[in-house]
Amino acid sequence: MSEKLGEYEYMVPLERKNQTILLLVILLLWGIGCSSTSSTPVDTGVDSFQDLAPQVDTGPILPTDCTTALPAGFARTRTVCPEMMSADPLSGALPDDLVLENSHARYIVRTSTPEGLFILGSGAGGVVDAHPAVDGVYRRDLDSIQELIPAFGIRTLRNPTVTSGSGEDGEAAFIQLSGELVPLPIIDSVIPGMGPSGVGTVTWTLEPDATRLHMSLEVVPNADNGAKGTVWVGLFHSGTLTPYMDGLGLDVELFGGTNLLAGIHPSTSVGIYSPDPLMVIGTGGLVLGKLATDVANTQETAQAEAYFSVVPGHLSSLRAALGSDADTNVTVTIRVTDLPEPMLGQLQVAARPQDATTTQIAVVAADGTATLHLPAEPHEIRIGWVDGPSTDFQLVGISDEMELDLTPPPVGELRLSAITSEDEGEPAAARVLVFRDGAQLQRTSVSPAGPTSVLVEPGTYSALFTRGHEFEFDQIDNIEVSANATVTVQGSPERVVDTTGWVACDFHLHSEFSTDSQIPLRQRILEVAAEGVEFAVSTDHDFITDYSGIRDDLALSGHLGVANGSEVSDAMHFHASSWPLTIQRELSGLGAPMWYEKSADDIFTEMGMMNPERVFQMNHPRGSTGWLNKIKYDPDTGIAEASPKSLKYPDDTPLTGHHFDGMELYNGKRVEDLEEVVTDWLSLIAQGIMPAGTGTSDSHTSDRYPGSA
Repeated sequence: MSEKLGEYEYMVPLERKNQTILLLVILLLWGIGCSSTSSTPVDTGVDSFQDLAPQVDTGPILPTDCTTALPAGFARTRTVCPEMMSADPLSGALPDDLVLENSHARYIVRTSTPEGLFILGSGAGGVVDAHPAVDGVYRRDLDSIQELIPAFGIRTLRNPTVTSGSGEDGEAAFIQLSGELVPLPIIDSVIPGMGPSGVGTVTWTLEPDATRLHMSLEVVPNADNGAKGTVWVGLFHSGTLTPYMDGLGLDVELFGGTNLLAGIHPSTSVGIYSPDPLMVIGTGGLVLGKLATDVANTQETAQAEAYFSVVPGHLSSLRAALGSDADTNVTVTIRVTDLPEPMLGQLQVAARPQDATTTQIAVVAADGTATLHLPAEPHEIRIGWVDGPSTDFQLVGISDEMELDLTPPPVGELRLSAITSEDEGEPAAARVLVFRDGAQLQRTSVSPAGPTSVLVEPGTYSALFTRGHEFEFDQIDNIEVSANATVTVQGSPERVVDTTGWVACDFHLHSEFSTDSQIPLRQRILEVAAEGVEFAVSTDHDFITDYSGIRDDLALSGHLGVANGSEVSDAMHFHASSWPLTIQRELSGLGAPMWYEKSADDIFTEMGMMNPERVFQMNHPRGSTGWLNKIKYDPDTGIAEASPKSLKYPDDTPLTGHHFDGMELYNGKRVEDLEEVVTDWLSLIAQGIMPAGTGTSDSHTSDRYPGSA
């Protein structure tokens, strides 16, 4: 199939994906950093595309402010203005980035700098923000993507040229980037020279009133190219969204073929749709898809297309926006009976065929209705409260347009908060476990900023409040919760260990800004404080995350000190952390240290070795990505048994004698390494190298508590 915009044609030949390569890529992206490159921009001859959709005077009928959505019938390209940017960590917009917008949504494309946002060493051209329009206003607060990344055979664009334009009334707006394809350092450091060489082009096109953004990718090989052209797309979304793929279901972390890959939530959802199946792999908030192409040899041009959308709603809204529902689907209108008063939360309806791999989810509107578009076959359907109790699935035959009455389960609310005796009754952070009949039902955290709501079935509950190792837990029993009622519960963990003069620290923490973690940053910071940690360092893989803004919003500034850091994640050599670091938004990884093609001495120095203003900590030194493991350090002799050449270093590269400020002795993910690492530590001390021994959580998930194993 093909689609034309003016005289420009998007061809859509597709082929099946090489699963082995995708697996390699996802493993590499689990915590690997890289360095950016620069070169003279390539003349691709795409300037003539400007003539296809020239800039026009849109006239006074169009809004000129930065929040009002365009009226129906228009699409335009503009530059970012201050109101489009935010201190929110999910905001990726920079001044002079380009914007595509229509009445449905606004999409911000990285064009103002040659570097991408999330993956170190990636080039420009990705969508870094997506704001859906609600009631005529672009909702920046509903932005839930970190980056939608176009990729070209595991390569990226170097210093691309940029063209853009807004069409006449009723015509499309576009942004196009084209440039030389160069290796992604995170891949090239392990498999040099992989992927096609030539010119890559990504074109983003937005039609007036379109509910989806069109993405066209092209690889034109050069004469020296030795690999077939392939086209990928990477969707990196917020940890608040649940990964979803048609045919595979929720929370997917394995290979599969699908037309729709998405991140979904009742308030906002994002997704990519391909008319022809693409092969994907997902992990946490990162989903990689390969739009395989029909190229027969290394000199053939590869082309592919896909669609992206953001919606202020759940999966059913996203499907409708992307056009992913089959033409044969029928409309099922859900009518909710016996709506409770007051409404303690939000209701949603879920439907799935009996194979349970493709799901529809719709939020119940204020009028008590929800709409699903389902294939004409039996489905299991249920109604429930978001983050609360649900009914059992019931099997319903779907054969034609129909209405279905559903009654929600009864629900009550626990409003949880905590104080500590040492703070004279001042609100505090704490972890809360909710039990019923001895079984744990919920785990949540509370902050000084206000109570946390937990929806439960009517019944009798217990709540256990904790605040880390220094506090005795406080358990409150026999909490009676009735239907449609709110019960306030306040716990008071009591300090039992005097730590005057000491500070509880965790120097190794991950959040949604690490590819192998999906904890929303707000939840991460609250959990840190709830465990009694008093100083925390952000150490996402090759990315600098700022905890301070959310820390302050949670009223934790008097309880929790923070520092911006990063875990340098060189898969071939080591993982190590460095802090404090300065965020540089124009750089990929926000300026995280670049380790690619640097000697150990150079990167260790950049990270802070022998620098009194920066801390340099060697992480899990005996893990699979541990420095002492890689160099085959012998603690008895103090000698590295590995050769520099085996690590792809020059022969004269020193592998020992480096002075770390800190060295993880106790890592919460690798407790079994403790004895061996302590032996290494004592060996280094005997040689006059005096790293401070540290204990860290290396927490990637909520069940791996900060400040603990």
